[in-house]
Amino acid sequence: MIAPELLVKSLPVGLIMAAAVGPIWMLCFRRALVDGFWAGFVSGLGAAGADALYAAVAAFGLTFVSDFLIAHRPAFLFGASLFLIWLGVRMFRTRPGRAPAAVHAASLAQAWGVTLVLTLANPMTILSFLAIFAALGFTGARDMASATAMVVGVFLGSAFWWLLLCALAARIGPRLGENAFLALNRTAGAFVVAFAGYQLLLLGRS
Repeated sequence: MIAPELLVKSLPVGLIMAAAVGPIWMLCFRRALVDGFWAGFVSGLGAAGADALYAAVAAFGLTFVSDFLIAHRPAFLFGASLFLIWLGVRMFRTRPGRAPAAVHAASLAQAWGVTLVLTLANPMTILSFLAIFAALGFTGARDMASATAMVVGVFLGSAFWWLLLCALAARIGPRLGENAFLALNRTAGAFVVAFAGYQLLLLGRS
């Protein structure tokens, strides 16, 4: 049985991790603005799923997984940075139509997979979960019920953040004009490319 007190305590952890502004935040927010709530929210669920997987590594004490991912961190970040640059350039050059594009199951699955992979490509997230869990006194929770409650709580907290953010974006989107959409795409694209370039710069110096 899932421990309800640990589930409740883990909810803010997932929310805080998801709320950190970065390329995933920008991708999901921009998707909800341009393509509507479900496009953005499903994208956010990909990030929530990745957070839950990393929370599971920390909660269940799977050190062999975390050690492997952290040891190969440069390769993961390099690949993710190149992909982010491609996405950013694509966003910058896109001229979205005034009405949201039709959203199909295939495009939703693709959006979910992109954010899942990009979030998983930052193994340092595991260290964040380990630090937060230790600060909250969760380090002793290694039984199935406790660890499962922590993972479910992180996922629900993260999903709740994406629900709020994408609902807000979906309400704002229909009120924006063509110029605003174009400015949004260019700002989002430039932000994503700049973030990826910064990651590559740090990798080059390490």
